Amino acid sequence: MTDMSEIGAKIRSARKAKGFSQEVLGQKTGVARYRVSQMENGCYQGRISDFLKVLSALHLDLVVEDWIPF
Repeated sequence: MTDMSEIGAKIRSARKAKGFSQEVLGQKTGVARYRVSQMENGCYQGRISDFLKVLSALHLDLVVEDWIPF
């Protein structure tokens, strides 16, 4: 299972690889810069639609899988 800080690190890495600042990514997606920052820091609690916009702009996929806790 991946936690939000790992997801945030992947978002940050993909954003930087594309040469986008948080501000530019926010402008491209219509998501506020501070929300992008929250996503990257693993503390985002906003709309899933905004999260998906950011992932799409970065060509990242969200995968939901069944898991059994130990």
